[in-house]
Amino acid sequence: MEFDWYRGTLFALQIFAFTCGPYLIFEMVRDGHLTTPEAVARVIPLGVLVACSMMLPGRFGPLVTLAGVAYVAGVLARPWRESRRTDRELSEADAEKWRQAVAANDRDADAHLLLGHALLSLGNEAGAVAQYHRALALDPRTAEALDLHLVQQRRGRERRMRARLPDLGRVAAEARQRRVSPVTAGGTAQPAEPARRELLGAASEEARRAEMAASERLAYLHRLMDDDPHSVAARVRYAAELADQGYRDRAREELQVALKLEPGSEDAAALLRRLEGAGLTSPGCP
Repeated sequence: MEFDWYRGTLFALQIFAFTCGPYLIFEMVRDGHLTTPEAVARVIPLGVLVACSMMLPGRFGPLVTLAGVAYVAGVLARPWRESRRTDRELSEADAEKWRQAVAANDRDADAHLLLGHALLSLGNEAGAVAQYHRALALDPRTAEALDLHLVQQRRGRERRMRARLPDLGRVAAEARQRRVSPVTAGGTAQPAEPARRELLGAASEEARRAEMAASERLAYLHRLMDDDPHSVAARVRYAAELADQGYRDRAREELQVALKLEPGSEDAAALLRRLEGAGLTSPGCP
């Protein structure tokens, strides 16, 4: 007896949509992406689709099943969409911040570099390339940080960016060599490079390094939270970093999710009280 692939596939889809679907939706309550009433409200339409699949004539059954699969997929995609929205809002805030830095001092190489990073994360590759060219022209030492940043991109994007920056590998290697072996051709030590420009009135070198470290710290904590959505500690750490960097509204949202996951979390409650007591909202913050 041959296996009926059509009926087998249809049965598997029905199991996914009408059995696994409700379970996965209620798992989102544990992850903090939905409240229990929201989960119940999203499961009710599945019940309606189950009833329709049993009551409608046979030829409509597959259509109802596909509708159920599409519905479950849409609900499950919500955390991914929210994560993309958060990443985009953070990148937009960073882009605006570095646009202001470039406007204040167009000869600030690191400001151009970081503006390029923000534009690249927003998908504006042409704008990023323009900022990278400007940064490299002002200070070739930025090539090393740019080279490392491109390694962390998706392979296709990295290839496209390197094609538009054909000299990056060579300039980065030269910058790395000068950093490791700061001597002239004659073997004499080079003088220390002078301190670079100021960024928005702050001591330039320290301020720039602090800004870059802060961005990396925020990205790292966000990855930790994504890796373990159930971890209240990871979410509170991420919220604390958001608050420290001025994204207070976004920090409140993360703390409210943490308290849904663990209503008795003293760390989350204490940080939320501190933020609400401050009564501050950062303009344009995510």
